[in-house]
Amino acid sequence: MNIISNNKSKQLYCRWLGVYFICLILGAMNIGPIGSLLRILALIPVAIWALEKHTFPAKDIEVKTLLFVGWCILSTIWSIQMDASIDRSITQITFGVLILSAGAYDYDKSEIEYLKSCLVWSSRVAAVLVLISADYLSGRLYLHSFVQEDPNYLCGYFMFAISSCLSILLQGEKGKNKALAILELVVYMYIIFATGSRGGMLAVIICAGVIILFTNSGKGYVGKNIIRRGVVVIVMIVGYFIVVNRIDSNIINRYTYVAISQSNGTGRFALWQDALNAFMESNFFRKLVGYGTASARSVTYAFNFHEHNVLHNIYLEYLVELGSIGALIYISHIASFFKKAIRAKDLYSISILSGMVVLSMSTSIYAFKPYWNIMLFILCTRNLVERTAEDI
Repeated sequence: MNIISNNKSKQLYCRWLGVYFICLILGAMNIGPIGSLLRILALIPVAIWALEKHTFPAKDIEVKTLLFVGWCILSTIWSIQMDASIDRSITQITFGVLILSAGAYDYDKSEIEYLKSCLVWSSRVAAVLVLISADYLSGRLYLHSFVQEDPNYLCGYFMFAISSCLSILLQGEKGKNKALAILELVVYMYIIFATGSRGGMLAVIICAGVIILFTNSGKGYVGKNIIRRGVVVIVMIVGYFIVVNRIDSNIINRYTYVAISQSNGTGRFALWQDALNAFMESNFFRKLVGYGTASARSVTYAFNFHEHNVLHNIYLEYLVELGSIGALIYISHIASFFKKAIRAKDLYSISILSGMVVLSMSTSIYAFKPYWNIMLFILCTRNLVERTAEDI
């Protein structure tokens, strides 16, 4: 495979990919049949890549991504909701093209740091927009202005900065930087608690937990590293008490075991059981290849579901929509990103990717832009690591 070596093209691509990262929240801004404003911005780095003469990257991530996208497209042939399947396939093609473009360049350390800072700033921009324009419905925070996002999904936007803030607190940063990181964390804690999203909260906890448990604080005694982790936990506990006193008590009660049990996971537990029953009751062909991408809601009408909705679990959704084959392809696709992030020892990406996986277990994030962005960043980091290894 020939990696693009045109430095000016790479710099231009990297710059616009960073702009795409920063403008993440615009993915929740629908402008009609075109889709989101972020989709238009994505065309710029893709166009820069497309104008180059090059071969397509053919490594593990690219191959598995294209295999998944290809299976989604193929599923339109046997789909029970062809129009929806075609629309979903177009969305997945967009992601596939972004993956191909990002994987076609080598990146130096300064470019990786630039892209990482853009991810962090995407969280900050989202937080500012939420604080100035969000509404409260039945006590829960909703983003229903010119930018609209589901409270469960909204939590995923802040993992980029949360992971960064925790890293600052756990490492040898200046006192000023640590103070700002603490303040920033409290803001994110407030927003996340105020959404009332239990799945979002769990995803953020997993993301934070990975950073706290596995961050290498550098040279020093083991006891010193343990103390740093303890201080961070204390900071988060204090932040919790600051935040809960400013949020409707009914929203805080949503996070209790009793509330989760009584609400049946807001109906999710019954929905998941219905999805498994539908899969088991399907014939061999449908178990193997599914009912077609984006067909989950139609499937709920074909079987005895308690409610007609998306399945709020991307793995069950793909099991029903794409069958056993498609679900395995998707799992392999996600695993390829974990493999590269672990190889790169990129704890930042591992923590966020872990949080996104947890979030996907209670939501249908088939085209969730924060999920896409951490995958794109991992791909960029992979090319830095692999090039460095070859140079050595």
